[in-house]
Amino acid sequence: MRLEEFMMYPDWVCRMALLPRFEWKGRQSPAQHYSLAKSILLMVGIIHLVYHNFGCIMYAYHVDGSARDSIRYVAELATVGSMLGFTIVGTLNLWKLLYFKPQIEEMLGDFEELFKHVNTNIYRPNMYYEAYTRYIKGLVIAFSSSIVYYDSLPLTLMLWQHFMTDSKELSYEIQSSTWYPWQIQGSALGFSVAFILQTSSCQLLMASLMLSQYLVSFCGTQLEMHFDGLATQLEAIDARHPTAKDQLRYLVTYQSHLFKLADKVNRVFNFTFCISLSTATIGMCFLAFSMTMFEVGEALKHLLGLTIFMLYNFTMSRDGTHLTYASGKVMPAAFYNNWYEGDLAYRKMLLILMMRSTKPYMWRTYKLAPVSITTYMATLKFSYQMFTCVRSLK
Repeated sequence: MRLEEFMMYPDWVCRMALLPRFEWKGRQSPAQHYSLAKSILLMVGIIHLVYHNFGCIMYAYHVDGSARDSIRYVAELATVGSMLGFTIVGTLNLWKLLYFKPQIEEMLGDFEELFKHVNTNIYRPNMYYEAYTRYIKGLVIAFSSSIVYYDSLPLTLMLWQHFMTDSKELSYEIQSSTWYPWQIQGSALGFSVAFILQTSSCQLLMASLMLSQYLVSFCGTQLEMHFDGLATQLEAIDARHPTAKDQLRYLVTYQSHLFKLADKVNRVFNFTFCISLSTATIGMCFLAFSMTMFEVGEALKHLLGLTIFMLYNFTMSRDGTHLTYASGKVMPAAFYNNWYEGDLAYRKMLLILMMRSTKPYMWRTYKLAPVSITTYMATLKFSYQMFTCVRSLK
């Protein structure tokens, strides 16, 4: 098995969003040609994604609350705010992936070096590969379905109005509430241009979210596999064997290398962890409130956005929790080894390894909140508290 087999879905997302795939030292498959046309289309999508943030702010500025009740006015602002949260997260994630691409490729090269020494019987790479691809495949289906539904909603609504109602006027509603410097209502050309631009930016936005998630899951799976292999090798050492000290010395060095690599992953994705926790918390509150204030079609769209935000946060928290559990296996494996039958030098080396493993390793958001299911549940609780607070307004 090769490491790049784990990158099947991240490579697919790169192709979908016209992004160049990640290359690193030791990758065996040949590099793909990146044409000028793809670069131009990608640049157009990036420009509109950046503009989308400004367009949402301008739309919120032009919302007229004078002729509406306060709750309806707040609901419209919440809808714009939730969409702005999506565009901010997508824009910042895309910037992160492009700007830190050399660091990510260097990190993938470090994983490649470790993967060369993976023993199939000890590390069980096939089991981790199947579990990883099965989970990522489910995310791909969920996110791809959401993209199709979100982008097809305006056309579906217009077809419904044309064939199923007596009204001769079409709504010309685009995917999200965004201000454009040209007329959209009543203009087929203006609606078509805005629809195409929003479709491209939606695909790029979702691709940046998916790619960030898949890379975090990839790194978490690799680290989990290596910590599990470290624990298995510790359990297998016989302290009475003449080569026990050499084996333990290798494992002490191996553990140190794993911690350094895990810290590098944490530094690379620190920004991703931060914006996912902060922005998604507020965005889920806005989406839940908007979902209760609009008709079924709009409510389903907001429910879809709420589900995406919850999946986005849950995936990273899940990967962080799995990494913590895997690193927590090292301490018991070292303690229940027959260390009492080894000499003094062996015991000293084992003590160094055990001192490093006193606390399970965990990713942190700028050394503050841990990336774990506990933090994820805290964000859900805070979002629900904000939601109930807004709903209680009269």
